[in-house]
Amino acid sequence: MDKIRRRQLELVRRGWLRHLKRVNRKDKQRSPWIKAPPPIYSRNLSWIMQNPDSFVNGSIKTEKFLPTITLEVPTIFSLIEEEEKSFQFLKELFHHIQNQTCGTLYLDYTKCEKIDVDASVCMDIIIQDFKSYFANLLSKGYEVRLLSIKPLNFQKEQISKILFSIGAFRNLLGLERKYPDIITYPLCCGRGIKVHSDQKLEVDVTALVDYILKCTSKMKRPLNFEAERNLFQVIGEVMANCQGHSTTQCRYSIGYFQEEESQDGHIGTFHLVIMNFGESIYQKFKNPRCENPQVVERMVELSSNYTRKSFLQKGKFEEDTLWTLYSLQEGVTSSSKKRGSGTITFIEHFFYLKGNRKFDNVSRLNICSGNARIVFDGTYGIIEKPSVSKETKYKMITFNESNDIQDPPDNNYVKYSKNYFPGTIISAKILIKDDNLQPN
Repeated sequence: MDKIRRRQLELVRRGWLRHLKRVNRKDKQRSPWIKAPPPIYSRNLSWIMQNPDSFVNGSIKTEKFLPTITLEVPTIFSLIEEEEKSFQFLKELFHHIQNQTCGTLYLDYTKCEKIDVDASVCMDIIIQDFKSYFANLLSKGYEVRLLSIKPLNFQKEQISKILFSIGAFRNLLGLERKYPDIITYPLCCGRGIKVHSDQKLEVDVTALVDYILKCTSKMKRPLNFEAERNLFQVIGEVMANCQGHSTTQCRYSIGYFQEEESQDGHIGTFHLVIMNFGESIYQKFKNPRCENPQVVERMVELSSNYTRKSFLQKGKFEEDTLWTLYSLQEGVTSSSKKRGSGTITFIEHFFYLKGNRKFDNVSRLNICSGNARIVFDGTYGIIEKPSVSKETKYKMITFNESNDIQDPPDNNYVKYSKNYFPGTIISAKILIKDDNLQPN
């Protein structure tokens, strides 16, 4: 019986060994483990990378990998007031993050004295989109060398207020601080043109109008029902255009209001940015698929007149600038369905929040799209001209003394920039004083 038992155990052992050999042979024949395909970049980052004239700068050399790299934030971080240095900073930032040139990237605020919302929000969106991309890389088993982006020397009171109220600390880290002199309108993002986008747009417009009403009430200037309704309509159209005309199908809005006591008494400064990434205004009309060929024909004719009169100048005033200026006029739109009055009425209604339309050396509304730059500060006003039938009037702004779009505009207010912005950004800064408020 013992012999039979031992024989059975031997057969089991031999069978187990044969099984193990078969398993080992199969393992050797198997293909090595293949990683999942890498994630794709966000629509914003993909669009920026397709436009090397924007925040991508091929002239920046790719250094060897370093443990740390420090970038100095410009003294005035603004796409309007200090365009050259601010664009260069964003290009260097984009380069180091995209190429992961270091383990830790430091942003040094030692020399920074002022941060405008336009530059701040562009930086935050870029960093946030890259953070999401790197998180996806890690989840799929890929190596990420850039481990952190950290700020340095942000002790200046006003810089700290911006970072913690509507800037990088709040947007990227969720670290928010309340300040008695600041009312915040945090970063708002609208995505897509599919189901529920209209409802989301209405909610966002309501939030922005409520924010504006809260700010004006601080200056003892509550808006009446008609003014509130007009503001709601014009902001709604601008934000809808911003989303609908965005190649990435995203729109952003952000701002803050700050009170202070100055030599002029109790004042408040209102800051707001509405922006998207995608085709510039000029590219929208230049696109062969533009839905409004009649408007494009008028633009082409206008370009021919400017060329014949030698008004167009390389690097100073190009067709890009001219078409962007023309797009502001009432009735001009790249869409076949909309009337096209949003931008000029936005300028009119929003600028009037200051209480009057006089130049004050602070209040201004800037439009930055592609290579075009347009500044409205009250020096040149909005006029009304009769239509061809003379039955109705339409609004125009020409930035010249003749009030004629056929004459060149003042190049201090309408100009070409070598720095390409990959989309359209409307930034407004409005100074409100108690002594210049007028009844509604």
